[in-house]
Amino acid sequence: MVKTDLIKLSQKVKKEADELLHKTELIGFLSEHGKVFIWGSYKLDLMMGRDIDINVIDKDSSKDKTIGILNSLIRENKFRGYIFYDFVKRRKKGFPKGYYIGLKTRFKGNKWVIDIWLLRQTDQESDKLLKNVKKKLNKEKKLKILELKHRCVKEKLEIRSHLIYKAVLENKKIL
Repeated sequence: MVKTDLIKLSQKVKKEADELLHKTELIGFLSEHGKVFIWGSYKLDLMMGRDIDINVIDKDSSKDKTIGILNSLIRENKFRGYIFYDFVKRRKKGFPKGYYIGLKTRFKGNKWVIDIWLLRQTDQESDKLLKNVKKKLNKEKKLKILELKHRCVKEKLEIRSHLIYKAVLENKKIL
């Protein structure tokens, strides 16, 4: 694929993400429960896969509150699938200490996943990675990241974006 096509495709995916968020009114709903940050590939303008990462920061975040939010989302019925994980009680390396809600849907003929993290405070590790990528990102590295992410989508390879960012920024081979 031509490099300019990768940028156009990434912009198309982000525009689709904006339309999905607008249609579902998800950001407004989540804002009622804390300070909302859309991050990850959306924030970096590196979208290739159809997934959106959202953090909701609320110092009073709790399992019961998160389950209430999940139940409201289920009742609204704007998504096709709903997942809950407790990463406060059952920590997993590489994931923030918080509660996770995963939403799945189809939009404009494509499968979408929305990862929502309900956290008591900003996840320092994710925040540090985002700032580091933004600082080191240039046009050449952006294109390389988009190439690798496009290949992962095309070949259905499950390589987490942060590993791609790290490999490109450190000039290491990943695929």
